[in-house]
Amino acid sequence: MRAKALPILALIALAAVMPAALAIPVRVIGPDNAPVAGVSVKAVNGTTTIASGTTNSTGWVELDVPNGTMVFVVDYNNTVDVIDVRTVTVTPGATVVINMSEMYWVKIQSTVIKAEVEVVEPTTETEFTYTANESIIYTDDLLNYTYPTEVSAFPYKYVLKEIRYDGSTTTDNFVAVKPTANMEITGVYERTWWIALTTEQIIIIILSAVAIILILLAVTRGGAKAVLEHRREYWSR
Repeated sequence: MRAKALPILALIALAAVMPAALAIPVRVIGPDNAPVAGVSVKAVNGTTTIASGTTNSTGWVELDVPNGTMVFVVDYNNTVDVIDVRTVTVTPGATVVINMSEMYWVKIQSTVIKAEVEVVEPTTETEFTYTANESIIYTDDLLNYTYPTEVSAFPYKYVLKEIRYDGSTTTDNFVAVKPTANMEITGVYERTWWIALTTEQIIIIILSAVAIILILLAVTRGGAKAVLEHRREYWSR
């Protein structure tokens, strides 16, 4: 009997340490402090989407989540997301309220070209990608923002010069920011040729192109003249 009981006890012990997913009500409050209906809410951790749903007319949605730290992501509209990191303990009566009016917005910008910016929540290592000049994040959490060092758009490439944020400037391609007020993060790019050329090389290329055009014009005119002379000889016979 004792030998048979050991596997059962092991299963009970395993179940005790494994977090069970339970339903918890989540409510979304908008920037105007009013409930937000019809928006998508996800609970994610790293690359795993734990649960997702859509808020009802009073801004509530139930998500089946385990105890632990996770990121709640609200797709507020086409350009605005909410990123809210929470450590959840699912107990009777527990709720999660995501209140945008109590958060700050971070506007992701870049000049003189749009860049795809990687945003990482460091606790859960959850990654997001946002298009600069089209994206705003509401959050009160520390997030890492990484800009590409180069953006190619033939015949040019755009090289990251600096990132400006919260009155500061860095020449690194990333910043870690926990907003204390509404703010912008701007990646400043400089345009260069896709293939780096000296001034002398550019002049040589331009002169060569002009020479080729002149040669083609001369050949075209010579051919036209030959045709005209041939026609004159034909009609003079």
